[in-house]
Amino acid sequence: MYILGIIDSFTKFVVIKAVKNTKSKTSIDVLKDVFGLFGVPQSLISDRGTSFTSNEFKTFVESVGLKHILNAVATPRANGQIERYNRTILASITALCHGEDDRNWDLHINQVQWSLNNTVNQSTGKSPTEIIFGKNTVNASETHLHEIISSKDISPETIQKIRNEASDKLVIQQATMKERFDKKRCKAKVYKVGDLVMAQKSTRTPGENQKLVPAFSGPYRVTAVLDHDRYLICSVEGYSKKKYSNVFPVDKLKPWVTFNDSESESDYCDSN
Repeated sequence: MYILGIIDSFTKFVVIKAVKNTKSKTSIDVLKDVFGLFGVPQSLISDRGTSFTSNEFKTFVESVGLKHILNAVATPRANGQIERYNRTILASITALCHGEDDRNWDLHINQVQWSLNNTVNQSTGKSPTEIIFGKNTVNASETHLHEIISSKDISPETIQKIRNEASDKLVIQQATMKERFDKKRCKAKVYKVGDLVMAQKSTRTPGENQKLVPAFSGPYRVTAVLDHDRYLICSVEGYSKKKYSNVFPVDKLKPWVTFNDSESESDYCDSN
């Protein structure tokens, strides 16, 4: 069993599903259920798991008019919202399974989802459920259903006020985080189409001594400059046994440097 998490970037409302596999069809079925309830969003950001990079998934997002943005390789921070929630989800499930058969962890998914959606988010100052519905929802274990049922309806104006307040706080929070990030960040190296680069390895071959194996491989040629300091790189003919192309963030790249033109460049960096 696996966990598929979906989060709305504004409200922070999260949908958590326990799925049997990571096939594209499984992910598509979950998204269809979510879209059927909330509508199709303007864009979808995901990692480069095989379920999201297949032709089947590409056909699906095109059929619903959805802009699909794939993260660069080995950069979970690029989709930091869901990554932070993943850590919370796993910690919560672990706590709820304490003293029980952990093979039944999926039975706790709904409880974790409810808790996340009804907890005030630091970025917005509101709970996700409050931003969407105007107030928090009732847990299945809640004993005061009659109070909710008999309570006065939330007006559209009240819901809009809640959303405006959450939006204002979110803008302030994002500006604060950006300022903090920019202070720590060095100015990014700029590459042009045609430049040769080395790319940081995201995995190691089993049995390799990590201390002896180069952390970067290459050379690769920059074939496209993308937004958010990302680059599409491709293998260079004569240096690689098979064709390769992928998107990398700038901090995972280094300029390709030849220390001695009379020697083979591959002596200094391995090729894929």
